[in-house]
Amino acid sequence: MNEDKFLNACKACGAVCCKMCGPDFTENEMKKVLETGYSNFFIKVNPNHYELQTKNGACPYLKEDDSCLIYEARPSMCKSWPVYPECKNGKIKYSLIECALTPLLSEQEVQALKKEAESIPKELLISSANKSNLPEREIDIGLERFNKFKQNLIK
Repeated sequence: MNEDKFLNACKACGAVCCKMCGPDFTENEMKKVLETGYSNFFIKVNPNHYELQTKNGACPYLKEDDSCLIYEARPSMCKSWPVYPECKNGKIKYSLIECALTPLLSEQEVQALKKEAESIPKELLISSANKSNLPEREIDIGLERFNKFKQNLIK
């Protein structure tokens, strides 16, 4: 993957995906960020699920130039974007989100991102959808932004 090309596409769109309440983290992913020396913006949802304190829906690790401060330590939810895993009725489905990055991806790259998304624990996806300690206003901002994206189911 050409990361410079992808970063430029993300910056051009304003990194909207990073302004949807931030990603969810497993405990190990959270520890990796903190061990790297970054600030602690984590809110514990349950023992293996952490979310981020956001402001106006933006990830606190998003820099002013719309690049990622914790890029090397980012969680699987970020690594797999624009493949989006969702758990409904106990089943996980994967969608390809139509964003500035999507047209740059080959089918092989989409499958690699799906494989990354498959590493996200099912419990995190269930908990992410049903439990949040964020203020309702932050959740509403994130959902409003997310719902603007078109999604295509990946088989």
